[in-house]
Formats: sequence, structure tokens, C-alpha cells
Amino acid sequence: MMTSLVSLVLAASLDGATIAPPTPDTVAARREDLSFLVKTLPEKHPNAFAKRTREHFLADATSLDERLAAMNDDEFLIELSSLVASLGDGHTSLGKPLGRYPLQIGFFADGPRVLVAPESSRDALGGEVIAIGETPIDEAMRRLARVEAIETETTLLAKARHLIVAPEVLHGLQLAGPRTALFVVACRDGERRGLSLDALRNSSQVAWATLPPGGDMLRMRDAKRGALLAEIDGGRGLYLAYRKCAIDPQAPIGELMKTLLERIDRETPPRVVIDLRSNGGGNSAILSEWIPKLAERSAKRERGWLAVLIDRHTFSSAMMNAWQLKRDARAVLYGEPTGGAKNHFGEVRSFDLPKSGLKVHHSTRLFKLDGDAPGPVAPDVRVDETFDNYLAGRDATLEAALAGPPPAPPGPPPAR
Repeated sequence: MMTSLVSLVLAASLDGATIAPPTPDTVAARREDLSFLVKTLPEKHPNAFAKRTREHFLADATSLDERLAAMNDDEFLIELSSLVASLGDGHTSLGKPLGRYPLQIGFFADGPRVLVAPESSRDALGGEVIAIGETPIDEAMRRLARVEAIETETTLLAKARHLIVAPEVLHGLQLAGPRTALFVVACRDGERRGLSLDALRNSSQVAWATLPPGGDMLRMRDAKRGALLAEIDGGRGLYLAYRKCAIDPQAPIGELMKTLLERIDRETPPRVVIDLRSNGGGNSAILSEWIPKLAERSAKRERGWLAVLIDRHTFSSAMMNAWQLKRDARAVLYGEPTGGAKNHFGEVRSFDLPKSGLKVHHSTRLFKLDGDAPGPVAPDVRVDETFDNYLAGRDATLEAALAGPPPAPPGPPPAR
């Protein structure tokens, strides 16, 4: 098996051996884009140097300028992305037109696992990705962390599922050739296999093999709808999945919230759960207007009556809603820390680079949810997703919410 892996690694590395160096015109175009970005981004961002100094940013830009003639297009894309990401703002990034390898990888607490692959690689489903080419997965992840701003401990896990299968990213980070990559997988049968994959040209022409979660997980029911209202815990509790901070005509959140409140008043359920997992944001005001009404009802119940589920993909406006529910409606938060910082920049606008046409997305406003406190919106009860739970179709986060919060920590002793 090792001989075949070595030959596959060699083939993947030789994929990039014939790339021609950039022409003088290409270098000049890159320099113009870089110069425009360095001048324009600090002008448009409300505080571009809140997390690093202007001097360090300019030094990195100068270093990049000196290397423009020595890199291929993908390396330039990565270096430019890294320069923008170095500002440390999760809402400020370089737009990257990325392709894809025919693979989907799920990042669990117990490692990255193959969830979708070509039918010809079905035996890799559920296997743990341990390397890309000759690079161990931990080192590959460390390189991926350069491409986007990393605000919290879960940011990279949220973004990696797209970055790790993007040909331009892997090539630009010298993890693979320009159009072929080798993913080394420790399969569930104990064998180690190398998946040598070509970048997709037309996904509809691929015969796919998938490993869906076991059972009927409520969070995935009617997954294309923006919101879902359902009964839980044998009909004794109410569950609202709010998947995007936007109005979905097929599942209008206003109507669902009205129904939820009416049922709370009529049925007095022992637990209400609002699921904000995988909600990447949008308009925080849509849910915010209903939070005072939830707070009125929560005030009459014990702590933990209202549970809110969050994860690494709870971002931006959804993260703000989670914090509002905790602060104003006494909600207990369950799940993973959010992928973005609670005090963060947002309200994104963009501008185009003059030569490549690449878009630079940038924040225009600072949001402070919790004074000057750093870090994510953190759960009161942490629950990490595991591959075994995925296979079993078990939603451990929802289970924890139904079980209720642990006792509140004791307060300070009374003054004497």
C-alpha cells in the first residue's frame, strides 16, 4: 500500500511542474491590485488596525510586492487573502472564485471524516482524513488558517470544509498540484487509502456516494426552509429552528414566532428550544423584535426553560440574536463556541480590485455586545459534535438542552 501512496503523492506534486512564470504584464497587474488594496481597504474599514499595527500590515504588503514575480496565480491569491485576513476581522476578506474537489469532509471533535466522495471511492466514506499529499492534516489545517481571519477557536473548523476542497487554495498553499490533490484517508476497515482526485468541471457528471447521518435528525428536517417549528420531547416541548436571519416566504419567521408564543401561553411547555446552529447571519432585527415577548414569558419560568443551541456556524447576526436571548430572555446556551467574536465588525460592503476584478469585502461598523470582552459567544453547556453521534443520528446538543442546565454556581457568601 505504501508504494502506491508514494506514487500518488509524486503524481500529485508533478501536476504543478509545468506552470510558466508570470509575465511582466501579469506582475504589473498584481502590483496595481496590491497597491490599490493597501490604500483603499484602510480608508473604507472603520478601524482596520484595531488588531494589528499599520506598520506590520505595510511590512507584509512590501514583502508580498517583492515576491510577485516568483509566484503562480494561486499563490498570489493566497498571499493576498492572507494579507486581508491578517487584519483579524471575520467580516473582512478577499472574495475568491474557488473550484472544488469531489469530496465533502465533516470536521468532528474526533477528527475530519469523509462524508461525500465519488462512487469509485465509496470505501473511504467515514474514514478519517490524516494527510493531504505528504502533509499531515494538522499542518495542512495550520496553513489553511492563513487564508481567512481566525477570530475564535472554532472559526477555522467552520471555514475549513470549503477551503480544504478548493483546488486554488491547496495549490496556493503548496499542498497539491493545480488541478489534482491526494487526500490520505484512514478508512474504517483499518486500511490507509490515497484518494487522488481531479478538480470538478461538472458536478452533475459525478456519481456520488454519501454517508448521511443515521436516523431522522430534527435539525435537518426540511433543511432548505429558513425556519421550522416542531414539537419535541414527546410533544411536551417546542422547538424552533431559525436557519438564516432572513424572511423565507415558505416559512415566515414572524408567523412561526406568533404561533410559538400562542402555544407557549396555551400549552405551558416545560422547555422551549431555539436552534441557531448553522445560521450564518443576515438581519438581526428580524428575530430581535420578538425577543422581548419571549423574555416576558421566560421571566415567569425557571432558568433553563428557554434553551438556545449554537455552534461554529452561528455567525454575525445569528450570534447577536443568541447573545440577546441569553442577556434579555435568560436563555441557557448549548453547543459550541461561535465562529465569530461577540464584539465584532460587520455590515459588509465591497470594492473591486482594478486588474483582477476580485472583490474585497470589508466591514463598515463595529458591534459591541459585551463591553470590551474578547472571544466568542460561548455556550453555558458545551457539547462537541462527534462522528459516532453523527452515525447514530444522535443530536447530543438537543439532548443536553432537554435535560436542562446544571445548577447555577453558588453566589458569593453573604456579607457579615
